[in-house]
Amino acid sequence: MSFISVIIPFYNVETYIGACLEGLYKQIAPSMPYEIILIDNNSTDTSASIASRFPQATLLSEPRQGAYAARNRGLKAAKGDIIAFTDPDCVPAEDWLTTIETTMASTDVDIVVGSHSAPGTYRALTLFAAHREARNEYIFTSSDPMLYYGLCNNMAIRKSVFESSGYFEENLRGSDTRLVRKYLDSHHCDSVRYVERLSVRHKETESLRGQLHKLYVHGDNAMNVNNTGDQLGRDLNRVERNKVIWAAVEKKALGPFGIVYFFLLLLLGRVFWTAGAMSRRLKNRE
Repeated sequence: MSFISVIIPFYNVETYIGACLEGLYKQIAPSMPYEIILIDNNSTDTSASIASRFPQATLLSEPRQGAYAARNRGLKAAKGDIIAFTDPDCVPAEDWLTTIETTMASTDVDIVVGSHSAPGTYRALTLFAAHREARNEYIFTSSDPMLYYGLCNNMAIRKSVFESSGYFEENLRGSDTRLVRKYLDSHHCDSVRYVERLSVRHKETESLRGQLHKLYVHGDNAMNVNNTGDQLGRDLNRVERNKVIWAAVEKKALGPFGIVYFFLLLLLGRVFWTAGAMSRRLKNRE
C-alpha cells in the first residue's frame, strides 16, 4: 500500500502554523496511511512551541537557512512513496489528502500541482483566483514544458522523482520549478497534472492588500532567482495571456461592468508585479 509523507518547513510563522496543522488534522482520512513532518528552520518565535502541541507530527530541525534545505531534511526522513508539500501559512481543504490519493492512483501521474482558493465571497479575491485557475489550466494542459512550474505550497510528487532527478537545489527561490523542468527533460508533460480541487487557502493573501503584496514579491523573485538572473522558462506571450483572461471571464460569466472591474484588477496586479521587478533590478545594480 502507498504511503503519504506531508512535509512542511517553517520559520517564524507563529501567526499561521496552528491553523495549518489544525487543517491537516481535520482531513477526511485517506485510505492510505500518512505522516506529517515539520521542519523548524531556525525559528526565533513560538512557531516550534505551537508545532510541538501536535504530537502526531514528527518535528525536525534544519540549521541551514532556506525552505528548500528544510524540505530536503524532511525528504531524508520521509517514509512515504508519495511526498505532499504545503507551507505553514496555508490551510489545506478537508479533502486535500484524499484528492492526492485519488489523483496519484493513476500510475501515469508523477507530479500534481494544486490551486489556491479565495476566502469567502470577496469579489476582488475571487476574480484573482479565477485568473490563476484559468492560467494554470492553460499551462498544465499545454505541451510546452517551458511553461510548467512547481509550487511547493501545494504540490505532491512521487518519491521516485527525487530518486531519479535528485533533491531540491538549495537555492532561495525557484527550486520547485527547476525540479519539475528537470523531470520534464525526460518525461511527457501528461505526467504533471494541475488539479483545481487540490486546494489550500493561503493565509497571507486573504485580503486585497495581501494579494497585491504577494504579486510585488513575485515580481521581485522573477528578477532575483537565486541572484543569478537565471531564467527558469518562459512566461505566457500576449496571445496566451489574452486567452487566459477570456477563459476566466467566461468561467465567471462576467457582464460588461464585471469585465471592466476584472481588467482594472489585473492592471493593478501588474503594476505591483512590475514595481517588485523594478525594485529588484535597482538593487541588483547597487
